[in-house]
Amino acid sequence: MRLRSALLYHYRSVYILLILLSSGCVSYAQLSLSTSDIIAGTLDNQSLMFSENLKFLDEKGGGIPIVESMEIRTETDEFVFDQQEYLIRFDLNSRDERKAYDKVLATNQLVYKYKQEEYIGERVEGVYRKLIDYYFYERELDIVKEKLIILRDRKMILNKLLAQSDNVSIENWLSNQDDIISAMSDSVQLDQSIRILDSILFDRSNGGRSEINFDDIISISTIKNVMDTYILSGQASVSLKIASAEESMAKAEYELEEAETNKWLQWVQVRYQSDNDVVFQNELAFSTSINLPNKSTNKAKKNEAALDVLDSKYKKILQSEKFERELISVKLKLESAIIQYENLKSMVASQSLDQTYQNYISIGNVSPLVLLEIKDNMNRYEGKLMEERKDIYEAYLDLLKLSSLLVSSPRVNFISDKLIEVE
Repeated sequence: MRLRSALLYHYRSVYILLILLSSGCVSYAQLSLSTSDIIAGTLDNQSLMFSENLKFLDEKGGGIPIVESMEIRTETDEFVFDQQEYLIRFDLNSRDERKAYDKVLATNQLVYKYKQEEYIGERVEGVYRKLIDYYFYERELDIVKEKLIILRDRKMILNKLLAQSDNVSIENWLSNQDDIISAMSDSVQLDQSIRILDSILFDRSNGGRSEINFDDIISISTIKNVMDTYILSGQASVSLKIASAEESMAKAEYELEEAETNKWLQWVQVRYQSDNDVVFQNELAFSTSINLPNKSTNKAKKNEAALDVLDSKYKKILQSEKFERELISVKLKLESAIIQYENLKSMVASQSLDQTYQNYISIGNVSPLVLLEIKDNMNRYEGKLMEERKDIYEAYLDLLKLSSLLVSSPRVNFISDKLIEVE
């Protein structure tokens, strides 16, 4: 009775999981798209961050004029309107101030341009990572399904052996049943992960599924070529470009403070006082302000601007050192992942499990459990190879993120083997 209860419990668990699995795998009309189609859609449908900033600087930034401001005053002395006084004052910007401000404007535009490029690169990188996850989830799901076939075949054989003999260990049967339940749970989880990625990539929540064509997925040899030809040929990260532009902007702002400090002509003024008793020339007066700067003039603002220059300089140095460290680290990570994958691939090839399987069948009168064990080993090695290969692709995406390739060439599909340009 105890054995029968255990068997009924495991059968019921498997039956429930089968229902859950089948309910989650309802077929939908599928839309087949390539990775290039998805990347093109991401680039075409995104609203660019910092576009308003750049638009404002282009349209309303402009250079500063010669006349900073104009002030008009009028005065009536003791309500004698025949002797009304008028005064016009012009506050001026020097030539050096205008040149320095133009530099500030240009470097500010450059900073926002690089920030916008960084945003585009992050968007494209995010799509790449989702596509790679999608690709390997599908491969892992295929391996899990193959494992389920092996486990169910083993279960069928053990059931026959249990019915024919008392020498079969019930522990083996129960262990196999647990493996089936575990594999089915993995299958459901992977299927749901694929559905979540599908809804994100295609921006929908109707539960549908799309078919992504990965026939042109980048090969390891092409990854090596991209690493040697593009990434390691002096490409700088966009964050380093932003740090460099911010340093230039800090220097331009310091030059602007210097120009304001050294400006000697502050303003000019014209005064007119109406008087019927004098000629027109005697009714006009001209005055100006001459500034004689010294070391203490505008000192607080100059010191603050000078410190900003030093801060931006050190920030650029730190960013450069960080970039070099990360580049070396990720490069070694990628090279190590490739070596591990190739070593494992050679080791699996040396086992000749396919040939062993065929040779064992040709003997005749073979044990079906042994055949299933060989197939299970082959499937397990395939899973290990897939895991090592996924590590290569993740390190490759890390390298793409560090470099400026996703920024300088956002429409090149860097996960296609031909590195095609999307339209």
